[in-house]
Amino acid sequence: MSRNVCITSVEGNTGFLIAELLLSDENFSKEIGAVHGLTLNPDAQRCKDLQSLGATIVPHRPGRLKNVAADIRDTKADTLCLVPPASRDKIDITAEMIEAAKRANVPNVVFLSAAGCDLAERDKQPRLREFIHLETLFLSTKGDPSSMTGHCPVVIRAGFYAENLLAYAPQAKEEGYIPIPIGREHKFPPVALGDVALLAAHVLTGKGKHGLNDKHRGQLMTLTGPALLNGDELARAASEALGTDMKFEDISEYEAKKVLRSQTDTDDSEIQFILEYYSLVREGKTNYVATTAFRDVTSDEPQQPADFFRSYSEEFGPKKGAKRRKVDGKSASPSNTSCADKDAMDTARRYRLSYHSDASTSLIPRDKHAGAASSFEIQSERKRITGGAGMLALASARALLEHGLSGIALLDLPSALQTGDAEIEVLRRDFPSAKIITHECDVTDAAGMQDVAEKAKNELGELNILCCFAGIVNCVAAEDIAIEQWRRVIDVNTTGSWIAAQAVGKHMIASGRGGKIVLVASISGHRVNYPQPQIAYNVSKAAVLHMKNSLAAEWTQYGIRVNSISPGYMDTVLNEGEDLAPWRQIWADRNPMRRMGSPQELTGPVVFLCSDIGGSYINGADIVVDGGGLVF
Repeated sequence: MSRNVCITSVEGNTGFLIAELLLSDENFSKEIGAVHGLTLNPDAQRCKDLQSLGATIVPHRPGRLKNVAADIRDTKADTLCLVPPASRDKIDITAEMIEAAKRANVPNVVFLSAAGCDLAERDKQPRLREFIHLETLFLSTKGDPSSMTGHCPVVIRAGFYAENLLAYAPQAKEEGYIPIPIGREHKFPPVALGDVALLAAHVLTGKGKHGLNDKHRGQLMTLTGPALLNGDELARAASEALGTDMKFEDISEYEAKKVLRSQTDTDDSEIQFILEYYSLVREGKTNYVATTAFRDVTSDEPQQPADFFRSYSEEFGPKKGAKRRKVDGKSASPSNTSCADKDAMDTARRYRLSYHSDASTSLIPRDKHAGAASSFEIQSERKRITGGAGMLALASARALLEHGLSGIALLDLPSALQTGDAEIEVLRRDFPSAKIITHECDVTDAAGMQDVAEKAKNELGELNILCCFAGIVNCVAAEDIAIEQWRRVIDVNTTGSWIAAQAVGKHMIASGRGGKIVLVASISGHRVNYPQPQIAYNVSKAAVLHMKNSLAAEWTQYGIRVNSISPGYMDTVLNEGEDLAPWRQIWADRNPMRRMGSPQELTGPVVFLCSDIGGSYINGADIVVDGGGLVF
C-alpha cells in the first residue's frame, strides 16, 4: 500500500529537501502515493518547485488548532513529517501541530528535533532547550489513551547542519577563510542536511505491522556528522576538497550574528538558535559522534566533511582566476583531489540544496553604500591596549567587543591588572567567544614591550588595532618639579606611547594588512588647564598629538591609520579623592555642560576610529571629547 505523506515547513531547507527526495528518488517515490507540503508561505519558490515535482501545497494557518487539524485531515495523510518552521513562533507552532496530528488521527509521525537539546541549559540556550519540551509532548502520545492504537512516533535529533556554513561561503570564496564563533580547540560534528533528509526518507517509507518499520517506531534517533572537527580541521577538510589553502577564523558572536542576518530568509530567532549551538561547542558539549542510527536505517555511510565541501564547491571554491594551492605541480581542484572519479563526485552532490551564494554577502562590507550600522563594526580584529586595566581602557574594550572584536590583549602593570581583575573576568563572561588575555608590562621598557607584543601575536594572531591608554600625571609647580618627576611623566605618557606604537606597528607592517592605532592625548595638549600646575603632563600630551601626526604621515603607506583622542576631565581614578574636590568643581564650572565626562562617553570615538568602514578615511586626526571645554 502506497504511503500518503504530509511534510510541514516545506518552504524551509529541511522540509523542502525531504519532500524533494521522496518525490525524485525512485527508491522512495515508488513507496509514495502522494506528498502534501504544509507551508507558512505558499508563494515561496521552493513550494512551486515541489508542485512541479507532483506535490500538493497546503497553506498552514497556525493559531487555530481546529483548522490545522482539519487541514491535515483533508490531505488524508497516513504519515506526517513534522519539521519545525524557521519562525520566532517555532515552539508554539510545533506544539500545536503535535496536537493537531493526534486529532487528525495520523498514525505515523516523524518529528525532527535538535541534537544537543538535552545538553542545553535554560539560562544559556533557552531556544535549544525548548526542544526537550516538544520531544516530551510528542513521545507522550505513545501512552495517551486518546491516541489511536498503533500510533508510531519517531524522533530524529539532527545535529548542527553543515549547510549552516553556507552563510560564510562568501568569505571562503573571496578571502579564503571560514569564520565561526567556536573557539580554536573545541570540536563539533557537522551533519550534511542531505543525510538528515535521507534518514527521514527511509523512516517515512519504512513498512511494519503498525505502519512504520517496527525497528523505528517509538525510537529517538540522534544523527550527527561522522567526524569531530575543530575550526582548523574544518578548514583543512575544505582545503582538501576545494584545492585551496583555506583558513579558520574564530570570530565573535556579534560577527556571526551579522553574517547570519545578511541571509535575508533567516529569522532572528533562528539566528539565536544557531548561536546557542555555537555556545554548546564552546562549552565542550558537542564532543561526540552519533551515526549508528543512520547506518542501521539507511545501510549507508554519512557524508564526510570533505565530501560536503565538494558538493558545494561552487559556493565555497575560489572565485574564477583566484590563485590556487599547488598539488604535485598542478593546480588543485575538486577534480584531482581525493574524490577519485565522476561517480564519487556525483554521489557527493546527490543530496544538496540548490544554493546560490550572493557575492555581495561579505563579513566586511566593502560597498560604498554599506549601511550606517555596519560602518562601525570591528570585524575579526585583534587588539592590544596599553594601560588596559584602567577605567577608560576597560570601557573602550567592552565597546569594541560589543562591536565585533574577536581578541584583545590588556597590558598593564601587575598592580593595575590585579585591581581590574574583577572587571576583566566580567568581560570574559559577557564575551565568551572572544579571546581576552592579559600581560604584565611597563610601557617604558622597550625590550619588554617587544616581548609582550610577540606573545600577544602568538596568542591572538595578527595584531591590527592598538590603543594606548597608559598615562600618569603629577601636579607640581614648574619651579619645583624634580628632573626625575619630569622624566617619569614624559617616559610614560610620550615615550611609552611611542614604544608601544613601534612594537605593534612593526607587526602591522610585516602582516601587510595594515591596522589602526589610537593614541590617547588630552585637552592638556591643546591648552594649559586651570587651576592645577602640570607642566610635564601638558608637554607630554602635546608631544603625543604631534607623534600622531608624524606616524600618520609615515605609516599610511603600510595601510596603518594613526589618530588620537583628547579627553577632557573624566571621572576616573586620576581625578578622584577629597583633596581634588575643589578642582573638580572648578573644572565643571568652566565647562559648557557643567560636568565631567564618564569613561563610557569616550567609547564612541574609540569604536569610530577602530572601525573598518566608518573611520576608514580618518587619518592623522584628533577627536576632542571634553563637553565643549576648549571653547571656554
